Amino acid sequence: MKDDGVFSNAEKDEEALFIFDECARDYFKNIYRDCECIAGAFRRERDDEKLIPQDHILTKLYGDANQECVNTPAIAASNYDSCIQFSHALRPRENDHEEFCKCVANNIANDFKKKPLLNTRYIEKLRSRAFQSCD
Repeated sequence: MKDDGVFSNAEKDEEALFIFDECARDYFKNIYRDCECIAGAFRRERDDEKLIPQDHILTKLYGDANQECVNTPAIAASNYDSCIQFSHALRPRENDHEEFCKCVANNIANDFKKKPLLNTRYIEKLRSRAFQSCD
């Protein structure tokens, strides 16, 4: 906000664009959250609560209770690609790598959507569970 005491729509739009750029540059946020959705939700929150600190809004939007902007297609695609890279080494006697990795990727995406906690340890737990349940 400029020093004029007014939070204009142009300033709110500029702030939402900044939020989008920050999300898009972050590897995990860019995969696990839809950055356009986050920026739009941030803009709506800013309209409702003009003077709330930015980090308060972001904590709410990236929180594990907010399923609104989970990017399930990107989560599944990223985890499928990762699985395919390692599946042959981890499961050398198996021939169902594509089917296995589809199962793994979809399980991770669906489980993350249920509880979207943006934490690497948590995401690794989701991967481990998916590998076990799909094997």
